[in-house]
Amino acid sequence: MLALLAVVSVLVSYERMEFDMKYGPIPAGSAVMEVRREGDGEYLATSEAVSNKFFSLFFPVDDRMESLMDVEGFPKRFEKVTREGRHRSHHKAVFLREEGKIISDGDTISVHGPVQDPLSIFYYFRLRPLKVDTTFSLYTFTDGKLYPLKVKVVGKERVRVKAGTFDCFVLVPSRTAGGLLKRGRMKVWLSDDGRRLLVKMRSELAIGHISAELVRYEREE
Repeated sequence: MLALLAVVSVLVSYERMEFDMKYGPIPAGSAVMEVRREGDGEYLATSEAVSNKFFSLFFPVDDRMESLMDVEGFPKRFEKVTREGRHRSHHKAVFLREEGKIISDGDTISVHGPVQDPLSIFYYFRLRPLKVDTTFSLYTFTDGKLYPLKVKVVGKERVRVKAGTFDCFVLVPSRTAGGLLKRGRMKVWLSDDGRRLLVKMRSELAIGHISAELVRYEREE
C-alpha cells in the first residue's frame, strides 16, 4: 500500500476526463471517463464512447462500462454494454478477490493472480509507480473470458494534446494468449505526475489506427 502513495491522488472525490476519438486523421467520436468516491474505500468508474454523426453512418458505436473498485484499483463489480455496428452485448461480473473467483453471467471462474476488467485496468496502472523497462503480468476479464496479459513500460515521451503538454510514460500491453488486443498493437500514454492522467491511446487496426486524446480534465479533491 505504501508504494501507491506517490500517485494516490489519482483517486479523488470526483474526476472527469474527456477525449476526442479519431480513425486515422478522421474525427470519429468522443469518450468520457469518470470516477467518483462511493464510500469508504470504494470508487465507481464509468466510461462512455460514442461515435459522431458522420462516423455513425458507417459504423455506429455506443459503448458503456461501469466498474466498482477498491482503493488499490482492483474491481469488485463490472458491467459492460456494447453497441458497435450490428453487434450488441451486455455482460456483468462480480469479482471475489479474496476467494480467487469471478461470477459472470451465471458462470464461476477460478483465478490465480491479479485480475482487472477493461475499465479498472486503467486505474490500476495509474495507481502504480512506473519505471521504464518494467513489465507487469496480470489477467484481464472481459466478455466472459479470462486472458493473461503483459504490460511493459517501454519509455517516456512528451505529448501535446488539446488538454496541454505532458511528459508521459508509454505503456504497451501485449496478449500472451486469447483474444484481447486481437486487432493489433496498442499504446497508452500516462502523465508522469501525481495525477497519472490518461493522455493518449492508440491502437493499430488491420487497416489504419484508432486513437483517443485528452481534451478536457477536471477533478474535485
